[in-house]
Amino acid sequence: MKNQIRFLSIFVIVIFLLILPTWCVAASLPKVNWTLDSWSPASGYQVPEWKLACEKIKERTEGNFVINTHWNSALGIKGQDALGALSKGVFQVECGPLNYWSGDMPILGLLGLPGLCNTLWENTLAKDMLQEEFLKKEFKEKFNSILIGPITLMPKSPVWSKEPIKTIEDFKGKTIRGFSPEMADILDLLGASVVTMPFPEVYTAAQRGVMEGAITSSVGARAISIWEVYGYATEFNFTCTNPVVLVNNKALLKLPPEYQVILIEEFSAANTRINYRTIEANEENWKVIEAGGLKRIKPSSEDLEKFSKLAKPLWDKWAKSKGEIAAKALDRVRELLGK
Repeated sequence: MKNQIRFLSIFVIVIFLLILPTWCVAASLPKVNWTLDSWSPASGYQVPEWKLACEKIKERTEGNFVINTHWNSALGIKGQDALGALSKGVFQVECGPLNYWSGDMPILGLLGLPGLCNTLWENTLAKDMLQEEFLKKEFKEKFNSILIGPITLMPKSPVWSKEPIKTIEDFKGKTIRGFSPEMADILDLLGASVVTMPFPEVYTAAQRGVMEGAITSSVGARAISIWEVYGYATEFNFTCTNPVVLVNNKALLKLPPEYQVILIEEFSAANTRINYRTIEANEENWKVIEAGGLKRIKPSSEDLEKFSKLAKPLWDKWAKSKGEIAAKALDRVRELLGK
């Protein structure tokens, strides 16, 4: 009997010693509350994956690290202003498109140059190279931000309009919503006027007749039920929009190392899943949009060629005006894509 009691006592002590380190670590981890900002509407196909990343982070830290999410620019900060707000620590995580911020950081307009990346494969090659060779360093040094890879893909952004735009001549005299300086340049060459506004305002602006058209992807178009205000979509390749996850560097460094690893792992995994979903999501979006009555216009090969010829001189003009780093990055992309 004494031996049994002794054995049981030893067993209990061993078990206690085994779980003690884990219990002490869990008890010592601090409570952290972060805020995530995004331009993306809550219905965007990326959102469930970013939400899941936040849930996993909370779960893996036993509820100690919580990221509160805000979609559709609900914090009241325009998408174009979000990078500056992140760098100042207004919030700790930003999920937004690269070319929204090309006015602040010129190199970010590269992937948005019209006609440069014409397929998702070209966009994939370009974005992955830019991330490793240029963007990680640029974000950290200039905007106190850490880029969590991979950069994600989005469907191409056509022009959505009240009246059909069948040729490049049909742009003349129209007011079109754009969201980057590069887009403004090509619209100017097409004879259109550009208006810049936060994406959540596009629907009401179209209702009021502020503009005849808007450029966005099928993701944004579906999110605002664009078929209710516009009747046509013309598939010129105006831009590639690449959303990213950025984290304020000072906030990241304040986290325990365990939290840092978990944060990077979960958002990296989320972005990988988003990239796998892009083609499928684009097809799903178009089915919903066309079912709403909107007509899809595919430009003729002649008009696509005219558009491409019009766009190419803008690349060199862009490189000259944006500085040495942007010019080097454009050379690398053109080399990579054979353009």
